[in-house]
Amino acid sequence: MKIAMTHEQADFDAIASLFAASRFFNSFPLLPRNINHNVRSFLILYGSELPFLDQKDLADERISDLYIVDTQSLITIRGVTRHTNIHIYDHHPIRDGKIIIKDPKKNVHEIKPELTYLALGATTTYFVELFQEAGITPTALQATLMLLGIYEDTGTLTYGQTQPRDIRAAAWLLEQGAYLHLLPDFLNPPLTIQQRDIYDQLMANHQSFQKQGFNIIFASAEVFHKVDEISTVAHKLRDFFDPDAIFIAVKTPEGVRIIGRSQTDEINIAEFMRKFGGGGHIRAGSALTQKFNESVDWQSSVRDELGVLYDSLIRPSLTVAKLMSRKPILLDAEMDIYQAESLMIKYGYEGFPVVRDGVLIGLLTRRAVDRAKRHKLNLKVASIMEDGDFTVAPTDPIQTVQTVMTESGWGQIPVRDRDSKKIVGIVTRTDLIKILVGKKLAIQNLKRIEETLESNVPEPTIRLIRAIAKVGAELGLPIYLVGGFVRDLLLTQPSTDLDVVVEGDAIQLGEKLIEKLGGELKTHSRFGTGRWYLNGSTFDSNLLPEFIDLISARQEFYEKPTALPSVESGNIKHDLHRRDFTINTLAIRLDGEHFGELHDYYSGERDLIKKQIRVLHSLSFIDDPTRMIRAARYEGRYGFAVENRTRQLVSEALPLLSHLSQERVRHEIDLVLLENNNASIIQRLAEWGVLEAISVAIPRDSSAIKRIELSRQSIDPLWSELVDLNDPKSMIELNYSLWFANLNMPALEAIQAVFGFAGKVYDTILDTTFIIHWIKTTVSRTRYDWYGTLIEMHPISLYAAYLITGKEEIKAHLRDRKELRLAVTGKDLAKLGIKPGPIYQEILNELLKRTLNEGLSLDDQEKAYQRILMEKTLD
Repeated sequence: MKIAMTHEQADFDAIASLFAASRFFNSFPLLPRNINHNVRSFLILYGSELPFLDQKDLADERISDLYIVDTQSLITIRGVTRHTNIHIYDHHPIRDGKIIIKDPKKNVHEIKPELTYLALGATTTYFVELFQEAGITPTALQATLMLLGIYEDTGTLTYGQTQPRDIRAAAWLLEQGAYLHLLPDFLNPPLTIQQRDIYDQLMANHQSFQKQGFNIIFASAEVFHKVDEISTVAHKLRDFFDPDAIFIAVKTPEGVRIIGRSQTDEINIAEFMRKFGGGGHIRAGSALTQKFNESVDWQSSVRDELGVLYDSLIRPSLTVAKLMSRKPILLDAEMDIYQAESLMIKYGYEGFPVVRDGVLIGLLTRRAVDRAKRHKLNLKVASIMEDGDFTVAPTDPIQTVQTVMTESGWGQIPVRDRDSKKIVGIVTRTDLIKILVGKKLAIQNLKRIEETLESNVPEPTIRLIRAIAKVGAELGLPIYLVGGFVRDLLLTQPSTDLDVVVEGDAIQLGEKLIEKLGGELKTHSRFGTGRWYLNGSTFDSNLLPEFIDLISARQEFYEKPTALPSVESGNIKHDLHRRDFTINTLAIRLDGEHFGELHDYYSGERDLIKKQIRVLHSLSFIDDPTRMIRAARYEGRYGFAVENRTRQLVSEALPLLSHLSQERVRHEIDLVLLENNNASIIQRLAEWGVLEAISVAIPRDSSAIKRIELSRQSIDPLWSELVDLNDPKSMIELNYSLWFANLNMPALEAIQAVFGFAGKVYDTILDTTFIIHWIKTTVSRTRYDWYGTLIEMHPISLYAAYLITGKEEIKAHLRDRKELRLAVTGKDLAKLGIKPGPIYQEILNELLKRTLNEGLSLDDQEKAYQRILMEKTLD
């Protein structure tokens, strides 16, 4: 016989899981003796359509398989022996995994059951997934019961432990016809007379106090008869007081029942209840204990024991000090709005506190400035600011920030020190949203990022990263991996190009690294940056980069478009805000217990998942027009798409490209040409109008751009002896030569004016265009003509011309260069007494010409030489 069971005081998740397990495993669902009042109400109305059994209906047979759901505890029933296969399906934290049973002969056995732990908001969700996989279709009523199970244990899909799988399961049940309109009747039932009496006692005997920044309620009551479930009463009290957590203790003839409810993951109710022999979830749990039965003042005993647990089990609330941006910009009330706007552009902030004589009087937002400008108003800051004195203190919990934002309507809340009364920071709406949304995933992210590092990054690089992390932790410095390494890591395409940002002194970190691990440090004190060279260090290896850049966190602002930025110190958020695209604003914290924290202030990971390129703010391309070229480069490299608003901003900023320096243009295009999809990226730049905006001389026709693809062909060994395409500089020269091969001299001069190529690179491009033009315009070309024309040309120019024209004569010329030997030299002519002069060149050129055109051997060259000598001397 197969039996399914669940725990006493069963809720909807327990009963729904019990039904589902019985149907899936073809077993008998055995109802517990005690069922919550709202669940019993449901079963009274609809139980006749469900297959549940009472324990008294259980046949006296040996149980072969026992399925325990929504709990890890076994309720003793007859028929269970040491041979029974016990299977547990539960989503509560794992206990010791042992079950003690007695067989029919009263022998005691310890069994370790098969446990399936479910990281879900509700056990029912797992069985819904089994139904889907097996093609089992529940009736509308059965689907309603399972939907009640999911909704009750996830707080109608709002509790922190709720998973996407819970939501998908609920949606599927609705598709099967679950009666959604019935749920409020059973999830929020009215109190019974007995429950009302307990509720009134609890209201009269409640206390409120603060712990670790959280508001906590403790309430107690006493009854002298068996009571229905008290969880509904706890819910009513929680809804009335709206605390961060509530604990109620009710003394009954069975013992003291303790119930906890929490509205934050920092107060894990399950941990509290386990101390009293019970259990539950992060947000809800209960326990029944006889520990306080003999205590005269049992309420104080429970309260005191909970008080001891508060300090050890409640994780401190995140405070404003950890969230705020320090050193905020304060606007004087008499400043004009155009000065204020320039500061907003300079620092990239959307709002600034306004002070008069050092006292906070309001907040100025970017929206207010824009509105005043549209109406052409030349006003003072005080005239358009939002009046008020809304602040928080550095020690306040983030819940206080949320409350103040709600009351004030401000999106930026100044932080005022309680002692000095000075404004020391600011917290933005974005800061708060990131924390509130991200808290649930923080621990998961730590494990995820660490696993991603270990599985995708070579072992030497991991050791290097951990060594840097250890030194940073010793110094007490928050340190981060940032930018491209993090982006590529999340795309599982990690590089060894490590950039480390320090909230503090990066040079201090570098000096400590040298002391501990060796190597060499070169610093730039003005910017607080250093470059740690690994040569001679513990990590000196050709498997690692040559150096690591160490950067003090900073913020940048641009005095005018296309100019290089000015720099000020800042925090990691400031440092990431200065970057080009959201996908490059990701950072991984390394020091101490923070190892693996993913900092994503600008939704960079979301854009990686969406495969889109998006700028951080609307002035990004105005600040640095080269970012337009980078946008196309990232799009081509990763197969992403530039987001629509970003694409629009490209169009608006095109005129600024003509003001860029030669070096900046050349650097960005060089990087494009090193990409695997370089031709498609160049094509995209042409479509956007970027190339034309840089210079109308740049070829934009598809045939010119398509020629760049030729550089990716497999290279013949004959060429590889002269052209090293593994060398980035050679590859760049080749691509420019292919791209510009058909240009005339005026166009090339215009190109050079924009790019400012080094002499060697420009000569290579000129040689290529000359060869292509010569081939097109010269009808009759002997072997000697090829040799004479190409002998002084750079190998890259020859290779480019060969790729474009496919002329085998160019390869033949290479062999001639390598193998051709003349039987006669100038020394031989001198021995004959011929006076040095132009005659030497004439004789040797003629011999070369006949050797090439007639294919003469060395012996034949001797004969030809004699004839030439006679001809020339007779002349």
